[in-house]
Amino acid sequence: MIPAFAAPDNAAATSTQLPPGVSFDTNIQPVAPLDADYQTKVNAVLQVAESKLGTPYVWGHNEDRGQVGFDCSNYTAYIYHHALGYKMSGASQTQYHSV
Repeated sequence: MIPAFAAPDNAAATSTQLPPGVSFDTNIQPVAPLDADYQTKVNAVLQVAESKLGTPYVWGHNEDRGQVGFDCSNYTAYIYHHALGYKMSGASQTQYHSV
């Protein structure tokens, strides 16, 4: 069972506004639609993240590029890409400063 999370005070019940540093990829079918409510988006992120448990850590790799495994920032980019359709940099410094 996926746990419930309370939406932050500033989160709308349903929002199509993208976070900074993120674009929406119209070429994939994410687990949660863009206009999904907060809890549905949380569940989608957890579902995709849990599906990759046991995937090896490989520096610089991202399965979206046909490689096996992930490093930490490419894992984050992959999870949000497939869960929510969010496209972001796989570079940790860019994620930290821009997303």
